[in-house]
Amino acid sequence: MLRNRAETFPMAACGLYKISPPACNAETVERLRLLHPEGDLDHPKDSRPSTQQETDFWESEVGTNLLIDVFSVRNMGAYFRSVSPLGAPDPDGWRGREHISPLFLKDDTEAQERIIKHLIVPYAKGEFLQSDLHEYAGGRLSAFFKKDLIKIRPINNPSRWRRCAAHLINAHVKLDACTYFTETIPNFIQNAGSIDGAIVCAELVSMIHDLAQDNDNPKIICQVDFKNAFQSPNRQLCTNDTILGVATREYDEGNVKIGDILPHLPALKSFFPYFRSMGDVASRNLYTDHEGTTHHIQANVVAFKAIRWR
Repeated sequence: MLRNRAETFPMAACGLYKISPPACNAETVERLRLLHPEGDLDHPKDSRPSTQQETDFWESEVGTNLLIDVFSVRNMGAYFRSVSPLGAPDPDGWRGREHISPLFLKDDTEAQERIIKHLIVPYAKGEFLQSDLHEYAGGRLSAFFKKDLIKIRPINNPSRWRRCAAHLINAHVKLDACTYFTETIPNFIQNAGSIDGAIVCAELVSMIHDLAQDNDNPKIICQVDFKNAFQSPNRQLCTNDTILGVATREYDEGNVKIGDILPHLPALKSFFPYFRSMGDVASRNLYTDHEGTTHHIQANVVAFKAIRWR
């Protein structure tokens, strides 16, 4: 099979492809379905704020000011001007730099605020009709071969508006996240996001490796790889427990009990409706095959994929 694929993509077989070739054959749809299984969405919800509590918060002075601060016209314009040009369009064809950024270059504040109110803020507040929620949580799938030209790597392009909301939430809590990790975890070293982060990390590893070793108290370098691809994390942990800080199931072979306090970032709790709405539904992802037929790939979305700290 590898030989046949190499004949089909000779440049890829020679290592000349900068981007893996697309996986376009009769097997791709089924392989995508296998990589996007539907998990259990029936989670305990006792620790969650009620709908009325969420509504009261967003209508309060604190909630109102939070929305104004995070989703300002200035922040929106800065985000869309900074996204990569000619990026892949979302399911509706929107490209941030080419299509949306020009909308924030003029002084039409009224139109810009309508965009924010109706297309961005609903993600933060989780205000969606349940019948439409799977569409908002989904995206447009593409599939590419990995280096071996056998395994496939799905790439999901969700709504540009959803990515904008997640980015601005991320930017708002970034300093709190930095403080949390550096002040509560003694051996936390932050290199991600810095220009020479990889170099600094390599130098630290080399330095630790060269230090004299104590057999009774050896120095250990651990590489932790969180398996996050293809819907593998537990939804209950990702979209509920680690945001609210209360365990609703047992973890660590029973060492963590239901009701135990979990480490969490308090700054994210206000945006729990985002995680709730994106994590409580099987997303509907669209994949168009090599014959032009569009398929629905149902899966449980991982809300954390859209929220990351750099």
